[in-house]
This record gives sequence, structure tokens and C-alpha cells, in this order.
Amino acid sequence: MMNRDLFGEIKSLNNVIKKRLFSLKDNKDNLHPKPLQGAIINYLYENKKEEIFQKDLENKFNISKAAISDVLNTMEKKEMIERIQSDKDARCKRIILTKKASKLHGLFLNDLNSVNEEIESSLTEDEIIQFTNIIHKIKDKFGKDEDDV
Repeated sequence: MMNRDLFGEIKSLNNVIKKRLFSLKDNKDNLHPKPLQGAIINYLYENKKEEIFQKDLENKFNISKAAISDVLNTMEKKEMIERIQSDKDARCKRIILTKKASKLHGLFLNDLNSVNEEIESSLTEDEIIQFTNIIHKIKDKFGKDEDDV
């Protein structure tokens, strides 16, 4: 059997899609956050009714306390998040989105939809079904779903 670098191909595809996403018109003014910042904004947006703390983000994104602290400090300086005292525990600081970050989230979702439409338009319906089935098969093999990463 021929040795194929499927992992490399998947990683390369991911990089091409990210490059396309971050090359769109809205991002030319550097409006979009970095990928991890965008993931954090999306997570905070989707869980805005919950109290989210730094520890939650460390666990969700599986990164060290120091690394998440650096990212959050940068996001705070760029006015993407605020840290406010928790209603439940005065020793803890909740992390919440600013209005600026909520607007960025909306712009980013528009760009994601645009790239998704580009991808879909380059494939037939049968190819989309086959591609989706292959992705699910790989994810099932590794016991992961999209929320685990």
C-alpha cells in the first residue's frame, strides 16, 4: 500500500481555508481576531448566559494557565473582553465579551458563511455527502466530536 500523508493533507486544507478566511475584505483592516481569540470569542458568545472563568477556557481549549492568561491579556487590551467580579465568588473574575467583540463575532460569522458557500459551490452534492461521511468516519475512529477540540 502506498504511504499517503493524510494528516498532512488535512492540515494543509485547514491552512488553505484559514488563509482564505483571513484574506476576506473585512479582515484587511485587521478586524478579525487571531484564530484562538476568535474561538474564545465564539465560546463566550455561545455561552453568554453562563459564568465563564479563565479555568474554564484552559480546560475547553486544553492550554496552559500561562498561555490562556497571555491571550486574555491581549484580548483585554484590544477591548474584546472584560474581566468582572463573579456574582457567586468575589475571588473569581468572570470573562465577558465587549460590544466590540460581539460585533466582530457577527462579522466573522458572515465571513465563515461566505467561505463555506465557496467550498460548497466547488463540490457536487454527492461529493459533499461523501466528504461529510469521511469526516464523520475519521472523527468516530478517534472518538471525538467537534465540541471536544
